[in-house]
Amino acid sequence: MPHEDTKLVDYLVELTTTSWKCDNGTFKSGYGKHLKKMLHEKIPGCDLKEPPTPGVPAAPGASAAPSSSTAPSASYIERNKKKEGAKVLIKNTAVLVDMVSCFKHEKEGAERRMKLMTLLRDAPGLSGDDRMTAGLSILRDNSLIDMVFQLQPGELLLFLKKLL
Repeated sequence: MPHEDTKLVDYLVELTTTSWKCDNGTFKSGYGKHLKKMLHEKIPGCDLKEPPTPGVPAAPGASAAPSSSTAPSASYIERNKKKEGAKVLIKNTAVLVDMVSCFKHEKEGAERRMKLMTLLRDAPGLSGDDRMTAGLSILRDNSLIDMVFQLQPGELLLFLKKLL
């Protein structure tokens, strides 16, 4: 993977783990400018353009092709190659961001399961079999896990006994 691609992936991972990521899985407004700034600091001459905002017209002449009466200049061709490369890079980056999001979601789920098992282990008055039965019942339903974490300390044992 080229150096620029590696840096871009590193920075996108950083954006997903900081305050730039929304709860719905998208980035907050302005992430493109922030990402571009991060890249320009580490890779001078980086020509990454911020992704277009849907519904906002492009700047006049921003992607205007040369007139049909003249052949495209070498600089025009080179600019378009860079734009196409950036589009591919942005698309591939979106896939990587989704993958990072999946790994993060799985990690958070594992942490919740471990926290639940710690609560059950520390619950007084339950046999080992009762703990296992309750744990298996609760782990099958995410809403039950949420409910357990909302209970007051004295309510947990009552809840577990009703579940058994």
